[in-house]
Amino acid sequence: MTQPQLEAALAAANPLSDHEAVRLPLHGAEMELIEEIVSIPVSRHPSLTVSAASRSTARSVRRLALILAAVAAIVAGAIITLPGGEGDSPAPAFAAPLVRFAQATPLALLRLPGWHVSYADEETGGFGELSFVRGPATQDGFPRAAGGTSERPLVDKYASLDWSRPNAIARRYVLAGHVHLSTGLGVIVHRLVGEGRGRGWLDVSAFMLAAGRELRFRATVSSMAVFDQELAALHEVDVSTWLRAMPPSVIRSADSGEVIRKMLKGIPLPPGFDAAHIRGAHLVHNRYQLGAAVTGTVACMWFADWIHARRVGDSATVNRAVAAMATAPRWPILRQMARQGGWTQVLTGYAKSMRTGNWYGRPIATELNDGLGCGPSWGVNLKR
Repeated sequence: MTQPQLEAALAAANPLSDHEAVRLPLHGAEMELIEEIVSIPVSRHPSLTVSAASRSTARSVRRLALILAAVAAIVAGAIITLPGGEGDSPAPAFAAPLVRFAQATPLALLRLPGWHVSYADEETGGFGELSFVRGPATQDGFPRAAGGTSERPLVDKYASLDWSRPNAIARRYVLAGHVHLSTGLGVIVHRLVGEGRGRGWLDVSAFMLAAGRELRFRATVSSMAVFDQELAALHEVDVSTWLRAMPPSVIRSADSGEVIRKMLKGIPLPPGFDAAHIRGAHLVHNRYQLGAAVTGTVACMWFADWIHARRVGDSATVNRAVAAMATAPRWPILRQMARQGGWTQVLTGYAKSMRTGNWYGRPIATELNDGLGCGPSWGVNLKR
């Protein structure tokens, strides 16, 4: 099986990540068991055993397949100037959606020479993520030299900060950790988890609680001393400073309608499709994730028509849906996205499976919610 096929198969299987596992409604001994399964506590001189390949696969599924993502990213737009911000210079005023998003984040930046924000992601329900890179970055937010499955190019060049609204179990998971590390955010790291290791590198996550959020700072480093330095470099900033730090690769919310219109060029649209109903289209997205929302919604609506038509014996509608989805490999936006991640491979894989109705030996209709996120992510009801 090729790597893209593996990504698609894993996307359909919807694996449970460590971070998601601690949110399960577990109690007592169950919590202890899941902690032993998903985490490897590390000391100041950790002994880590999780493979780099497992980390790479997990990241691929989370970011590339976009199974449960309803995502957004941010860019600052200088419109007028108002007093405030850091220093004596006036701070730019930003559109209300940008300010709203910024205020929903920890407003944290990594203050180290040569480091910058390379990726921003917002999900529904108070989830979000920032990626930090030292030096040039690729379009998907990784160090430009990174490639293949090797973690080595990430060492001391890549870190991420994600946040969520913790439930009681997640809060207990963090507070039950056995470390007590200070950070530049003024909060304490209670738990360290080893995500992977290799010769000369460690992949470590630090869990902390701040302002009603659970924060996880994750970095690939050459030593724990470097990791401690990065923790100390995390600082809270004001809204304007945070927005000015966002990467230029993201798009403005005010432009999303026009961007969506252009993305839809060359795509046959299903009956009843309305771009205004694309879930999350009113938020701010980066181009890749907005493309996933657009193409995911279109594809899922065609699949919904196909499922219903097969059930009632409407062969004309079945054939029309199959013919429409057969064009997916030629959709311009999917061809552009293919250079950045695995979503194109996943979606076109499902499209090709329409003719047989099977996905890796299982009925395709039962896999679409997990594999493409039709219901959970894009709000398309497949059972009508």
